[in-house]
Amino acid sequence: MTVVFELFGPARLRAGHAEITVSACTLGEALRQLATTCPPLAGPVIQDGRLSRHYRLSLNGRSFVSDPDLELDRSDRLILLSAEAGG
Repeated sequence: MTVVFELFGPARLRAGHAEITVSACTLGEALRQLATTCPPLAGPVIQDGRLSRHYRLSLNGRSFVSDPDLELDRSDRLILLSAEAGG
């Protein structure tokens, strides 16, 4: 099934895209596919198939998720945000 990552902030700048679609059934698979599909995100954003501690993922804009075994639905959107804040 396909899920869409919406990228914001530094992740969008690194990727050069606002959205990236991947094929995956779980969050862990989706992150691995994202790193493969967009190599500039591998390392700084995705490390060893997990999200870097400097980033957060929101599932459909309703809750933050991190469990790699979380099962995804085909209409899911994963919103990738920087965890850094400043003023």
